[in-house]
Formats: sequence, C-alpha cells, structure tokens
Amino acid sequence: MLFKKISLLALAILMVVSLVGCGEEDEEVVATVNGEELLRKDFEGVLNHTKEMYEMYGMEIDEDDDEMMEMIEEQAINELITETLLLQEAENEGITVDEEVVEQQIEAIEEEFETEEEMEEMLAMANLDADDLENEIRDSIKIEELVDTLVDEDELEVTDEELEEIYEEQMAMQQGQEGIDEEELPELEEMKPQLEEMAKQQKMQKRTGTVIEELREDSDIEILL
Repeated sequence: MLFKKISLLALAILMVVSLVGCGEEDEEVVATVNGEELLRKDFEGVLNHTKEMYEMYGMEIDEDDDEMMEMIEEQAINELITETLLLQEAENEGITVDEEVVEQQIEAIEEEFETEEEMEEMLAMANLDADDLENEIRDSIKIEELVDTLVDEDELEVTDEELEEIYEEQMAMQQGQEGIDEEELPELEEMKPQLEEMAKQQKMQKRTGTVIEELREDSDIEILL
C-alpha cells in the first residue's frame, strides 16, 4: 500500500496541525486548486511537517537561509496541492467511505492513548474537535482508496529481472554498511516476498506520480505565496 496505515497517518496529522497556531492570518488563501481555496493554516501544518522530516534525516534547517526555505516551502505547497487534487479526483470518481471503517480507525487512534483525557488534550493542542478528526480520517481513506484504483493488477506483476535488480540494490546497500558480514546476507529466495512487495510499491508510486502530473496539467492552479 502506498500510504501508511490510516490510524498512524491520522496521528501524524494531529502532530502536524498541533504545530499550527490560530489567528486571522491562518485564513489567508495561499493557493487555489480548481477554484478551491487552500488556507495558510493548512500550508503551515504541512510546512512544519516537511521541516521535521528533513531534520529526521539529519538536515539542519536554517530559517535565515532564503534559498533553503524557498525550497522547503515549495515542497510543502506542492504536497498540499497534491492532496487537494487527489481528494477532488476521489470526489469526481464517486469514491465513498465506509463509515464503519472510519469508526474503526478512530478506535485505533483512541487505543494509542492511555486515557480519554490524553486524547482530548491532544485534540485540543491540535485545535481539532472530534468532527475534525473524523474528517481527516475520512479524507485519508478516500485518498488511499483512490490510489488503489489507479493501478490494474496486471500492472503490478513483478518479473524475475525486476526482483533481481531490487535484490542487487538492497545487497549493495547492506554491503556498504559497517559491521555487515557478507556471508550472512540473505539469498534472493529468502527475500522474495519482501522484494515483490517493494517492487509493487515502486510501480504503484510511479503510476500515482503519473496520475498526479496529469491532474496538475488538467487543473487550474494558482499559488499565491
């Protein structure tokens, strides 16, 4: 699956938006996508999450580096636009969400907290209420279901040559790490299930990327930053 488990994604959403304050500037329109307005508060949430991701990979964020910040802001606004395009396409395709699944995901999130009070505190920190959380989860499921429809099963077939290529890439990465005994590296057959899943993920991502490019080309997008 291209996207993470919905419960984890929803928790990530909570962490992202909790970094965003409330104020009049939050209602500023930073972009429009086919007439739909994207607000600064949503952009700032994605921006903060993008910064965190860079920092996780060891990149130091210099807020005074205009070139760096321009790059990060461009990535953030494009991610927000992509999410909007996918939700619009899901709507166009008539994709609906099973409310029982939404409820299951809410229950999964609740299980991540020791008490109901802790969850309520997290929601309050994120400037969300129960309805907001439910909507975030519903949107996440819509996108996941849309992505699942983008690729036919035939397109996900993995050849032996593709498996061999991915295997060699993985082994090259392993051999480059300190403390790795080459004799202990697994054979291709041992890794075949994982390699097949990786290959399918790559095909899914490639197909999804193509669809996103097509959606952008066919859409009226204006960035106002």
